[in-house]
Amino acid sequence: MESKKKEILIYFFIILSPVILFLLLWTIFVILGFLKFNFYNNFLNKLKNDQWFNLVLSLLLQFFLLFILPFSLLLIKNKKIDFYSNINSNDFINIFKFLFVVFLFATIIQSLIFDIFIKDEYFSKDYIEKINVLFNNSKILSFIFIVILAPISEEFYFRGLFSIIRKNIKKSIFIWFYLIIPNIFFSFLHFDFDRLTYLLIIGISFSYIYLITNNLIYSTIFHFFINFLGYFGLFFNSVLIDNFNKVNINTENIYKTTNLTVIGLKLIFVFLLFCYIFKFIKTNIYRINLENQ
Repeated sequence: MESKKKEILIYFFIILSPVILFLLLWTIFVILGFLKFNFYNNFLNKLKNDQWFNLVLSLLLQFFLLFILPFSLLLIKNKKIDFYSNINSNDFINIFKFLFVVFLFATIIQSLIFDIFIKDEYFSKDYIEKINVLFNNSKILSFIFIVILAPISEEFYFRGLFSIIRKNIKKSIFIWFYLIIPNIFFSFLHFDFDRLTYLLIIGISFSYIYLITNNLIYSTIFHFFINFLGYFGLFFNSVLIDNFNKVNINTENIYKTTNLTVIGLKLIFVFLLFCYIFKFIKTNIYRINLENQ
């Protein structure tokens, strides 16, 4: 019993290690600020004044905290990292279809929230501005961060790492914990408060896929795919906004609609997508077997 408790504590420490290290770094920065070292003041001014430098440093730190650090700690713990295994071609097709339907479902749900409840401008202007700064400064580097590194680190941490306690917690408690808690963190970590519902739905679907397959490859590949769509959307959005601005069209909330017919069609589409999602979940739920994972 004592060894089991010790193992749980070690695993929770590994899961929380990014938070612990981040708080430690923040404390060091605060202390250096009080000591007023010249090199620290120069570094701080660089962070404040150079948004490009700030972004790249933040994204590198995120990749280190969410992937390199916990991955290294698992190796030190001699924990076999078995989040990745061979994929089944039939499984891949069915799962990709399911995740694509969830992607459409989450996108339309988020748009309905804007159509019905959000009357003012978007909340996440700062987030959008930062993404555009990254994209406009280096399209190659933004592709690496957005399409490759972000999916790898986020799937490893939020779907893989949180699963290591599965054998130490009651099955029913673990499943709800695993589906909800990591994905709340996943949603807020993006600092994109306009898409919280979308991110939460997508995250939960990724977690469910890992539960039934014990394989991160499926969710990671689809994460690559939707982030690539987002990357491509930066091109489209940039061109669209520029063209609208040239003819003096207001670009605030250009994707919103108050047309009741359009909203009604969205609701019907959401219902049909939900039926497909519910059927897939019900059909595959028997595959959740935490003891054999």
